[in-house]
This record gives sequence, structure tokens and C-alpha cells, in this order.
Amino acid sequence: MMRSLYISMQPLPLLLLLLLLQILPVRITGAAVESLAALIPQRPFGDLSCPCLASPNPPFNDDELTYLNTSYLLLPNLQDDAPIAAYGTGCRPHDVQSVSCSDVDECRSVVPVPLDCDKSWCQRSWCYVDPENCVLQSSSLGITHVNNPLSATQRRWSYATCGHMDSFTSGDRLKSLKGETLKVAYNSNSGGWKGAYNPNGSFSLDASGWSGPMPTFLQQAAIEGGFTIVHSAPPEWLKNESVQFFGGSSFDFCVYATSLGYLDLCVAAYTITTKRASVADFFVTTTNPVYLITAIAKKDGWGAFIQQVQTVFAPFTWGTWGMIFLFCIPVLGLIMLLHEYGAPGGSYPRTNLVRVFDGRDSWKDKEKKVPIIQHIAASLYNQLLSLFQATFDQTVTTVGGKIHLLASSSLVMLLLAIYTANLAAILTQDYTTTAVSSIEEAIRLDYNFCSERKLMELVLGSSSSERGLQRNMFV
Repeated sequence: MMRSLYISMQPLPLLLLLLLLQILPVRITGAAVESLAALIPQRPFGDLSCPCLASPNPPFNDDELTYLNTSYLLLPNLQDDAPIAAYGTGCRPHDVQSVSCSDVDECRSVVPVPLDCDKSWCQRSWCYVDPENCVLQSSSLGITHVNNPLSATQRRWSYATCGHMDSFTSGDRLKSLKGETLKVAYNSNSGGWKGAYNPNGSFSLDASGWSGPMPTFLQQAAIEGGFTIVHSAPPEWLKNESVQFFGGSSFDFCVYATSLGYLDLCVAAYTITTKRASVADFFVTTTNPVYLITAIAKKDGWGAFIQQVQTVFAPFTWGTWGMIFLFCIPVLGLIMLLHEYGAPGGSYPRTNLVRVFDGRDSWKDKEKKVPIIQHIAASLYNQLLSLFQATFDQTVTTVGGKIHLLASSSLVMLLLAIYTANLAAILTQDYTTTAVSSIEEAIRLDYNFCSERKLMELVLGSSSSERGLQRNMFV
């Protein structure tokens, strides 16, 4: 779901859009112009899908020739093969020797960098084209500049046919914003949106009462662009017309008024619906994700018991458990037996003193050899018991056995510490699972949906028939 700063199709707001885009990316200042000097056009007469005109059409009149000669082009720097009459014909950087492109040094030294210091267009090639014979991107000035008769003829030019980007048009529009006054209406969002807020509600004319990322963003744009914001409200008499077209929402009312030109901008976090987008443009500054919130699926009975048993073994992988019980414990037990087997006073003697009956009503003490398999079993048992008890409860007498006991105790301590830490982390997490994993599954299970009205319209308008989603499923 997109939420956006809304911008109408009025001329000035479209220029503002370009200004806002200029704030965010890194500007190509005059210092970068030198790196663009090698932008040589690959097609000197333009692309076949948008060929350059052989001569300006209509031809330059006397006023335009005078302007080019006296005000725009720096004649001392012009080459002999670049007559004024050829200005705009063929793919060439026609503006590189102009007055506008002569202030590169200022752009290097002024801080902050002025908005009109994007001089990358000075080194880029362009030519005049016929709009009826061009399918590529082309532009016309569209804004009449004082003392510039070229802007009155509305000639079309194209950087695209020469393979270059048009940064002149956006830069020229940015400069035209300076000193302008924009009528801006603010809609007040509810809590949670990355929009605009005012305790007095939408269309409040108290500028000091507005807060939020959208007003802050626009204020910064006004400072950098040098234009003025006037807090305004849609005409009240227009509300009935808006209700008939959209509905009763104040957000729709603002969009409706802006699309007709009564306002220059509407500022808030908006849902971009199909109907709103059909009458006006939106400038997207941020997005709010859509979440599918559903009930928790709780297990009980044997399912819950099995889950709890599995949690006991969750701190280690099954491979780790196999390594501990099938390799570490047996090997450590056998090594201990190797050190202590037959040691005096040790836990694994070669023989044991046993009392036997001699058959004549008497008992004798006799040494009997202890089977090695019995010591192996005892050693494995003691090693396993030391893991569960966190202690090694047997007599160790040899030096090798004592060193081995120290190593075994360290391993047991390390395993217990890791197991405890992992188990604590697991138990603090929520291991519950949702009853559904997608909106399609929720539809299949005949769920009811609760959402904002505009979000409902957005979801219903996006392949709802294919999903089987109906309006009566929303509450």
C-alpha cells in the first residue's frame, strides 16, 4: 500500500516535483562539468526514429537572431564553422559556448550549491526535431522567459535522439519556481501514518499546528527552491461535487479540488487508488507495508506435548547431539579407562578381591580378574553421568587421568553453558504460528476482513475476482 505526497497536474506543482527530486540525489555541479567533456554524440544527425531538422523550423526571426547574437551565445568563443543560423541543427553541444554555461567557477565556489548549478546539459548534445516525426523523448520550453524570444515559438528539441539525457528541462523548471507562491492544503492523517498531523484536523490554516514528515519535507523544499507556501483549503461549495464524484472523504475532496486547479498541492500520506490516480499525479516519498493480521494457532493435547519435547532438544542440531553422545562421550570414557586401568587405588582395577565358599563350611578371600567389558561399561556410564550431573564422581589417581579429568570437566562446562544459553533464547521467542499464511488461504477458509476503506478498495481492485475476494467479506 503506497502513501504519498500528492501533487496535481497544475504547471507549478509539476515543477515542484522536479524540485523535490533535486533535493534527494547528489547534484552534478559545475565541478563535474569537466568530466562530461567527452560526451560525443554517436549519431551526428540524430536517430532515424527522431531525426534532427536540417534547419530550425520555423526559421529564426530577427528577434531570435538578435537574442542569440547579443544575449545568449558568446560570439568571441564561437568557431567559424558554427554560424548562428545552425544553432540547434545536428547533434552538437549547442549551449557549451553560451552565457548560461560560462559561470562554472561560481558553481564550484558557492555554498550551498544553487539549484541552477546543474551544468551537465552544457556538454550534452541536442537538436531541434519535428514532433510529428519523433517517437523519442522531446521537450519544449513551455515557460516564457523575459527577453527570450526563443521560448515563444515552442520549438521542440531532443537530447534523446543524440543519445544524451535531458537535464536542461528539469533545471529550467526548477529555476522558474523561485519566487512563486503555491496554494497548499494539508490533510490530517490518523496516528501511524507517515504523513501530516494537526489537532484541528484537515485544512487547518494555522501553519504552526502542522507537524509530521510531509509538512517538514515540503518546507525544506520551499527553502531550497525559493518559493512560498500559503496554507489553503478547498472551496466549501465544491464539496458536493466531490462527494458525487469520489465520496465523503476529506482526502478525496482535496484531490478533487487540486485536480481542478483550485489548489496547487495536497499534502498528506495518501492511498493511491485507481480513481485518484486517474485525475491527478502523486509524488511517492515513502510507503507503508500491508500486513495480514490473523489469529494465533495454538496447539493442545499431544501436539503441544510433542512440541515441548522437541524444544528440549532444540538448542543443538540432531547432528550435534549425535556427535556428543556417539563420539565425545564414548571416546572420553575410553581415554579415562586407558589412563586409570590397573592403577593402584583407581576406579578400574585389573582384579577384585572376592570371598568364595571353599565347600567345607568356610570362606576364603580370592582375587578375581575383572572383565574389561565391565570397565568399559562403567567408564561410559560415569562419563555420561558427569554430563548430566556437571561433576565427575570417581576416583582418579594417575597424572594422565587427572589431566584428562580437567579436560572432560571443561568440555562438560562448555556444553552446559551453550545448551543453557540457546534454550533461554528459544524460550523467550514466540513459537506460535498463524492460522493462515496468505490472503488466498484466508479467502479459502471463509475469513472476514477488517481494513481501512481505501485499502479495501485497493485490494478489491487488484485481481479480486481471480482470488475470489468479495466486498461482503469486509466488515
